[in-house]
Amino acid sequence: MKVCNSIEGALDVNWYDEFEKLFKNNPRAVPYVERLILSDADGNFYGIVGVRPINPKDPIDHRMHHSEISEMYIREPSDITEDRHCYLTRKRRYRAYGFMIDCVPYIMPNPYFGVCAHASVWICLKVLENLSDGVVESQSIPKIQRSVAGHFFRIIKVWSSTT
Repeated sequence: MKVCNSIEGALDVNWYDEFEKLFKNNPRAVPYVERLILSDADGNFYGIVGVRPINPKDPIDHRMHHSEISEMYIREPSDITEDRHCYLTRKRRYRAYGFMIDCVPYIMPNPYFGVCAHASVWICLKVLENLSDGVVESQSIPKIQRSVAGHFFRIIKVWSSTT
């Protein structure tokens, strides 16, 4: 897999919501992502990846980096096959930002808004939105967090030996 093109200034709905809630006052932040367009070794379209302009850091240890990946739509690797007992049961054709991709959508959550459970809900909503022709609407991870807890940010309790 290789990057065959990139689009600077691309819309990524999830990043835009993160930007509005957490990063809009950061001078290094912009409300768009770099969209990488990927191809396989033969030059065939492989998918797209949204790269956040700011690498989120851990809410507890602000020095620890998390993934720059936001929304990702890439086809499955060729070695994921039934004869190897590997299955992608929710792979469908998705229209994502003007591209048609046979995939299962993926996202890496910003730890200020969510964890893997929030990412799982995001993926499920993307699948249901696709299967229902838009009757079910997908949501950004900050909006999923607000639906669960009534606010956008995860509450992080730091434990010490005195608590």
